[in-house]
Amino acid sequence: MEAADISNHASGIVVGKLGTATVTPAELITSFETHKRADLNTDAKSPAVFLDRDGTLMEEVGYCSDPKMYAFFPASVTHCAC
Repeated sequence: MEAADISNHASGIVVGKLGTATVTPAELITSFETHKRADLNTDAKSPAVFLDRDGTLMEEVGYCSDPKMYAFFPASVTHCAC
């Protein structure tokens, strides 16, 4: 098991919690058991979206509980578009 796998599962759990959150070992085990990872084809390209919350690509608005709160800087949209 790689650290990235553990981190991805932990972040998926924490996202669903309010405030400062922790993850228990039992929650991690359940996450791994319910979200079995298929073998990945490293040659395949998958589209991805990375949302920034620290004021680099978009305005810093604090905790974003609603997608309507996201306000991208115009230049970041231009430079990140495919």
